[in-house]
Amino acid sequence: SCLCVFQFALSTVTVLSLGAPQEPVHTTPVQIISQNAVVNADGSFNYSFETSNGIKVEESGFVKPVIDVRSGLGEGTTDENTGDSQVIQGSFSYTAPDGSPISLKYIADETGFHPEGAHLPTPPPIPGPIQKSLSLLPETSSEHAST
Repeated sequence: SCLCVFQFALSTVTVLSLGAPQEPVHTTPVQIISQNAVVNADGSFNYSFETSNGIKVEESGFVKPVIDVRSGLGEGTTDENTGDSQVIQGSFSYTAPDGSPISLKYIADETGFHPEGAHLPTPPPIPGPIQKSLSLLPETSSEHAST
């Protein structure tokens, strides 16, 4: 019981010390050098800004009609969905804390978010035997569809 009280007191002191306020980080206020924003009635837009610490952001977007056709729901049937999709493309750049420049371009549409940047990790190459089996898939699926 004395050990339990000691463990409780020790854990309380530990938790309280971890919850203590940290030293504030003082930074220089950042100025906005330029800023532009346009929003149109058709849903399209564009905006950009640049700050005094080297951050640059640009983005534009528009609405486009999308037709999603799915086949194979039965003999001779298709499922067609129509609607609108927001397409957004843009870029941003800044300097990382270690001094390296970071730049990212992206597009986001009905197929998802697609970023491009030298700092992003890339997957390893697909091994030859796996690539070969992947290339055979379309042939195999068309053979099964015709039987």
